[in-house]
Amino acid sequence: MKDFLRQLWGFVRPYRGRFFLGLLCGIGYGLVNGILLFTVRMVVQLVFSHKTDLHTQLEKAPHWIHPVSERLAALVDQALGKQAATAGSSEAAPHEPGGEQREATCSCGSGVPVTKVSIHGQTLELVALPLIFRQFREKGRGQDEGALQELFETMKIYNAVPPEAEESYREAVLREYVAFCEKERPA
Repeated sequence: MKDFLRQLWGFVRPYRGRFFLGLLCGIGYGLVNGILLFTVRMVVQLVFSHKTDLHTQLEKAPHWIHPVSERLAALVDQALGKQAATAGSSEAAPHEPGGEQREATCSCGSGVPVTKVSIHGQTLELVALPLIFRQFREKGRGQDEGALQELFETMKIYNAVPPEAEESYREAVLREYVAFCEKERPA
């Protein structure tokens, strides 16, 4: 086996710089994949079981990550059209018709409205309904069947809808949208 590796090294020697660079890149790739596993675990814990406090985790992270996370937070706030918000701020969201509303905050501190809606006697939280409704109203979309179908499909981007419950969700979203339009109608 040693003889074989020595012969092979004879072919590799002119390209040893590339060879070692490839080894280094392979090791880096392996490390990044290992980090990805921990990242996925942390995100799953944060989203589904709320066991992980992302702010605490980021404070424990190396200092070079802090400017990156602050910049990402500013970009998210800019994309949502908000002023920079602090992670600890709790802005009161306006109450929308029909459902109880609050804000869900992501790790960057920006809030996304969450509306509690009753579907078949269960209270479920739907994310970003008021933002979607407002966007549809600003585009001049009415309450015709095509607009309502597009509204429902947009809502499904941000909220998981079980296939067997789509009709119930559609009715609840329609009910909320009609109430929203009635409230927003100019007097």
